[in-house]
Amino acid sequence: MALTKLNSASVIERLPVGSVLQTIQGTSDARYTLDSTNTWENTGFVSLTFPNNLQSNSKVLARIHSLISEDADGNWASSVALTIFENSTNKGNATIGIVSGNAHAAGHASSTDYFCERITGEILFTPSVLNGTYTLHCLAPNSYVRVIGGTFSTASTNYPYGNTQVILQEIKG
Repeated sequence: MALTKLNSASVIERLPVGSVLQTIQGTSDARYTLDSTNTWENTGFVSLTFPNNLQSNSKVLARIHSLISEDADGNWASSVALTIFENSTNKGNATIGIVSGNAHAAGHASSTDYFCERITGEILFTPSVLNGTYTLHCLAPNSYVRVIGGTFSTASTNYPYGNTQVILQEIKG
């Protein structure tokens, strides 16, 4: 019996629905300061594109892991939201993105930041295009300073606290 070379299309066709076809990820140790109101801002932490065009019936699973903190300016417990944009399209909720939270408690006059929180969220969505570029955006409902990623700070010292990670997987539909 002769061996037959399988092309990638025939391999993909044989995989069950729900199989992971491609995975991309980006990590950043950077710190982004958000101080605008109700405007989605690109953090610049990641710009991801799948190495192969997505299949026409695929879904994309997006996972976000990030650190958030808040400036010690007396306006504690204000929320921040994170989402993934596919080109110019927000793939999460218009106001709360894919994940949102607030950094609360532990605030005092000698700290530059109040408290740091690690937030994680994920969403399974239908892509709008087969070759999009995916970026991480943030939003806050008011103009109090919020920090995404990077470090926890006191008045005199920055402490490495955590990085921001974005993982995207193409899921066979």
